[in-house]
Amino acid sequence: MAFQSKRERERLNPLFLDVVILIGAICSGCKEETPAQIMGPFAINASGDLLLCAVERDDVCRPYIISLSKPGSEPIALRFPGSDSCLGAVWTDNTGGDTLLYMTGSQTRYVKTFRVSGKDVSEISSYPTDPNLLVALPASYGQSGGSILALRVAKPLPSAFGGSYLAFSKDNARTITISNIPAPANLLWTDDHTLYLTHGTEKEGELLISRVELDTENMTWQEQEILRGPRIALATRGLHGSLLYAIGNEIFRDRQLWCRLPEDISRPLVDGRFVVCVSRNNRRIYVLSDKGEVIGVKQKPESAIPIGLSAARGCVYLTTRERHKILAYNFIDKSEDTVFDVRGLSRSADE
Repeated sequence: MAFQSKRERERLNPLFLDVVILIGAICSGCKEETPAQIMGPFAINASGDLLLCAVERDDVCRPYIISLSKPGSEPIALRFPGSDSCLGAVWTDNTGGDTLLYMTGSQTRYVKTFRVSGKDVSEISSYPTDPNLLVALPASYGQSGGSILALRVAKPLPSAFGGSYLAFSKDNARTITISNIPAPANLLWTDDHTLYLTHGTEKEGELLISRVELDTENMTWQEQEILRGPRIALATRGLHGSLLYAIGNEIFRDRQLWCRLPEDISRPLVDGRFVVCVSRNNRRIYVLSDKGEVIGVKQKPESAIPIGLSAARGCVYLTTRERHKILAYNFIDKSEDTVFDVRGLSRSADE
């Protein structure tokens, strides 16, 4: 019974998150006209030129591609069957240009890929996922930096969802290998075959970090627990191939103290050679170099939410409390800019 209890606790958070993703992605609710708001998922391409987000207006969600290189320019609306629901999206590496992988959350769920060139968006593939599985690509799982996707998979039951598990794919979710590892809350890639996971334990407030080594040839894996303790915040991705995580106000790199900040922080954002940390009281943003040096501190706008980091542009991106704007804070030249204001979006753009 003790083993069953632990297993159920490990499944609880991922199971809840699956439901939240599905409910949050398929916009429904009151019938009254509501102001337009910026929603997730949020995904920035490798060059830092493009941001995927969604706009919700009158209970309808529409995905948009926002130019980060030309703030204030007209966004690109994505219109295709199932575009009003999303179970995850990610920019993938492709020598032919920017490629977006988009997982719909409609009744018949599809994985679609699009090539984006300037203002032109063309669909290059579309195929349904297994109807017996609920497949999601959580933003908290990040990217391997290569060809492997980490997915969360659950089996729908008549009244609820079955247990959620970590799964992998090396062909953009066309073929999925489901592991026996309960879906983690957060995941960090250090290379294309090594990843770190966080799970809850039977002890309240305690998390454990485990390392998974993936054999990408035959898609097998080995898991090993490496650390457990309270208040562990796993970074969004590795730093130059290193494991990075925070405990309270301390940041550890490969389990060695790397940096100590004046206050407790939430999950560090990592991209390239920069690390961005937000204080747990949600008031300040700390920007660190890859040497663990604080190179910038910014008083964060009240209730603004960090949504991404681009090393290529030297910017942290945030949404305002009302979710009307996307702001860019350039921590190189200490400037601020508005890259998108949903109030300037014409209603016809949603139609």
